Amino acid sequence: MRADAVKKATAAGTLDDLEFERVKAGRMLVIRYLGGYDETTATTRTRVGYKDGGQYYWWETAAAPAATVTTDIQGELRLREGQTPLVRFEGATSGDDLVAVLNGYWVPIPGR
Repeated sequence: MRADAVKKATAAGTLDDLEFERVKAGRMLVIRYLGGYDETTATTRTRVGYKDGGQYYWWETAAAPAATVTTDIQGELRLREGQTPLVRFEGATSGDDLVAVLNGYWVPIPGR
C-alpha cells in the first residue's frame, strides 16, 4: 500500500498543481483515494484528476470549497504508464497552505 501527502504554501494564488509520482513503465497505479484541500482559505475551484502528456483529466471538481473542505475521489481508479495523479487548486490566496493526499498501490505489469 502506498500513502503520500504533498503540502506547499502557494506564492501566486492563480493555479497550483500538487503532483504525485508519474507512473513508470512496467507498472500501474491503483488509486483508492486522492484528494486535497486548502488549509487557510477558500479556493475558486479545486480539481482532482491526472495528467497524461499535456492533457488533463478531472474525476472531481468543486466550485469554491471552503477552507479545510476536501475535494476527493474514492474507489478503485487505475493509472497507466506516463500518467501523473494530481490535485489542482485555482484561485488560492498567496501564502495559503495547500494539501494533497494519495492512497493506493503499485501493480507490476507482467512482460514489461
